[in-house]
Amino acid sequence: MEVDEVADASQEQHAMNESSKQDNGSGSVRAFDSSNPDLIQSGHWVMFKLPSGNLKLALIGKETFGKFGSVVTADLLGLPYEVQYEIFSKNRVRRAVAGSLLDMMEITADENANNRELIDTRDAQKLSHVDIEQLKKESLKGEMSSQSVIKSLISNSATFESKTEFSKAKYIKKKEKKFSKGFVPLRMSARVLCEYYAMYKPFKTREMRVDTLSQLLSYGNVRAGSKLLVVDDCGGLVVGAMLERMGGFGTIGWVHEHTSSPSLDLIQQLNFPREQLDMIVPMAWGELDSFEGDEEMWDQELDEERIRRRQKRGDKIQRKREVFAPRDFDGLICASRFDPSTVLDALYPFLAGGRPAVVYHAYREPLLTSFMYMRKSPHFVNASITESWLREYQVPVYDSGTHPHMMTSGSGGFLLSGIRVLG
Repeated sequence: MEVDEVADASQEQHAMNESSKQDNGSGSVRAFDSSNPDLIQSGHWVMFKLPSGNLKLALIGKETFGKFGSVVTADLLGLPYEVQYEIFSKNRVRRAVAGSLLDMMEITADENANNRELIDTRDAQKLSHVDIEQLKKESLKGEMSSQSVIKSLISNSATFESKTEFSKAKYIKKKEKKFSKGFVPLRMSARVLCEYYAMYKPFKTREMRVDTLSQLLSYGNVRAGSKLLVVDDCGGLVVGAMLERMGGFGTIGWVHEHTSSPSLDLIQQLNFPREQLDMIVPMAWGELDSFEGDEEMWDQELDEERIRRRQKRGDKIQRKREVFAPRDFDGLICASRFDPSTVLDALYPFLAGGRPAVVYHAYREPLLTSFMYMRKSPHFVNASITESWLREYQVPVYDSGTHPHMMTSGSGGFLLSGIRVLG
């Protein structure tokens, strides 16, 4: 999808939102303020956080999801983000009556408690499978909350009171993941999108992790009002993160391999308005040294449509000249499948003096050649390769200390950085 197509799509979404209305469940229809960014809008992408901790990316108005029923995403129109909702009566949505049971309960345990004597058997739970299924049906009808179901399981557990505080908390969280009907719609951001693709489709974003993305932006001098050069083969994730941080102020020169425009699938999922997308100036590799416009005079016999198309093409070429010809970019960011050395050699002349160049790669070996290139080149100083390290910890429970997750990613990738010098 091209830049103009994404911009036109965002304009169509705005027009749809102006006439959007929602049935509130009582038969009446209420309108909502479609200009409010804190409300879910038609045609926008939304990330749903499920009780299991999984993420679900959905386009509002066109998709359904749900473990205990199918929720039509259009039913969420006009509702606020970052609020927990729950499913009832198979396909209805309402605001959750309470938060996490873990926050509501006061968990205590004997100071000498341990799990050595606990044996995980079916006899530990007094409720039968039929009883539990009946509780789930009552919960689905709205006659009983998921918290009440979990409390029933706790009260009928023969081993719960013998557990440590940390084990009790883990037990409650495990049951919430299984029986909770809640979900939280998250506002789309570069962080949320990066975490989603790192979890489910790492190949799409070249295995980039959110902590590495944040360092990439910081090393690359990404800020409001800056003029940046980028090579992004991560589906648009890096460019989307740059747009988000720049807040609508500045210019992004996007160098790509396509003959028309680069892929903007991930940028579209960030719901940017048209004026923010206009910051992007795409430039194909083959045009870098020869982006000359059509200088021939207008043919008076051309019809108006052909003249309009030629004028539009001329405006694009002129804008590319204005952005790339001065060769005064404030930073170069590369996350490409191409050899980093060739990318740096081709693009360093477009950088202003004293500006950073940063290259991302999922593996260190491809960056070693580029590191030596920077070290030997008279055009760069302060070359270095860094690796970010991130480990997620489970939420501590009172005085039980912190416990790291046993499963984590081994590496978030590597960054090669250097400073451009003139000479």
